[in-house]
Parts: sequence; C-alpha cells; structure tokens
Amino acid sequence: MRRIKIITAIMLCIGFLFSCNYEEGDQQAHDSFKKMTIQEKTLYDGVSKEWSQRYLTSVRRAVYNRELKPTEKTIPFIDIANVIKTNNQVSLKLNESWSTSNKNKSIKARWDQIDHIWYRKILNSIGINKYNPQELIPEEELIVAEKSKPIFKEVIIKNSIPVKDTSDLVMFDTYDDLYYEIKKCPEAIELYNEIIEERILTKDDLKQLMIVSLGCKSRSIKDKLNK
Repeated sequence: MRRIKIITAIMLCIGFLFSCNYEEGDQQAHDSFKKMTIQEKTLYDGVSKEWSQRYLTSVRRAVYNRELKPTEKTIPFIDIANVIKTNNQVSLKLNESWSTSNKNKSIKARWDQIDHIWYRKILNSIGINKYNPQELIPEEELIVAEKSKPIFKEVIIKNSIPVKDTSDLVMFDTYDDLYYEIKKCPEAIELYNEIIEERILTKDDLKQLMIVSLGCKSRSIKDKLNK
C-alpha cells in the first residue's frame, strides 16, 4: 500500500511538471494575465501567436510584479516600456535557419509592428524619439544575398558580437559595479540574462539596466515609506 502511494505521488509530480507551459510556471503566468488590461492582452496575444510563450517570459514577469492592474485608459504596458523595448529588440530575434516567409511573419508579429502608434508612444515615455523598425525581407533580395555569401565565413564566438569598434562595449571593471547595482532587482537580472544570451553587453544596454534597477529601488523605498 505504501509503495502504491509513493508511486502515485511521483506520477502526480511528473504530471504537474509536464503540465506547465510557462518557464515561470502556470500559476504565476495566470496571475500575470490577470494584471493585464484588455488592450494589453490583445497586443500580447498578437505577439505570442507567432513567437510562442517562451519568448515573452520577461514581459509576463514584469507584469506579475505590478502592484495594481492599470485602467483601460492607460497606455498599454507604459509602466514596463523598457521591458517591451528590450523584448522587441533582443528576445524576438530572427533565427537564420527560418525560411523567408517565416521570418517575415515573425517580423510582422513583433511589438513595434503590431501597433506602430502605440509602440512610438511607449518609446517616447522613456525618452526615445526615433527608432528604425526592421523591414520585411524581399524574396528576390534574399536569394541574391544567399548566392553572394563569401566562402570564408566570419567566426563568431558564442556570447560575442562582431564589432569593428569596441568603444561601445562594457569593459571588465564595470561588471563588478553592475552586479551590485542589479543583484536585488529581479527585472534587471532577467533583462541582463536575456541580453547576454544573445551578445556582449553594450553601453546602451547598461543604461537600460540602470533604469530598470532604479525602478526597483524606487518601489523598495516606496514600500518602506508606506509601512
């Protein structure tokens, strides 16, 4: 009887693990969706339909950390504009192995393509007045580009980016300071992890991490003041 109970418990645990469709777990994801407005959920669904849930983990986590659900009158995701921007530029990255048609479908399903006017508004809220959305890839141009590739390909080390000028990169001595700045901010840590999975940290990335970290610090002080 005891053996049956143990086996049953193990099977239930396995079933639970395989039922989770989200990296952070089904329950936390469900709680995140409850903190989205109807407008936000519509935008989110438009992106996730093409990109799948695993590309949007940072967005769900940022929403989960909200204290209150915004009103429908609020500009969608205005409180996590930096997270949306980074998700759009870093996480929603095209895979070179995808076909041209799939690449174009994915481009159309990025945050900045789903609603151009809304995306410009949230960029303006963080001081960015210009951005260059990626254009669709013409079929004929892609074929020409494929045929014209050089025989000797450039070797790119994992977690590195090909650069001619290293002045834009964050240098060694800055990383220690960065660690202490973001170690208590889950959103900043999540953003950092997403960036370095794709490439080396740049000075622009550093600025975004500082802004997110300042947001965490502001909320922390607010909590202390309201105790």
